[in-house]
Amino acid sequence: MIIHWVPCYDHRPASWMQPEKDKIIVEWNGRSVAVDFSDAGIVEYDLEPPVLDFIHKAWREDGVLHLVMPSFGRLNESVTIDHGEDRVLTWR
Repeated sequence: MIIHWVPCYDHRPASWMQPEKDKIIVEWNGRSVAVDFSDAGIVEYDLEPPVLDFIHKAWREDGVLHLVMPSFGRLNESVTIDHGEDRVLTWR
């Protein structure tokens, strides 16, 4: 799973984890959203609220899942998250 960041000017930290391949859980501001992207037959996913608050775009490129998510810091590089990893992104 590759995360691409877009600007966001909120300073509250977000955390996410990939409990299974192509599944992600995002927690931010007291809200939690779990999304399953395991259907490899879908090239571009149609996202609706409340998922759109956390994941702005999702697509597959050569079988690899790509997500566009808001950045709460000065991140200008994409980040790869592997199955079983937990990460916290903060503005500090």
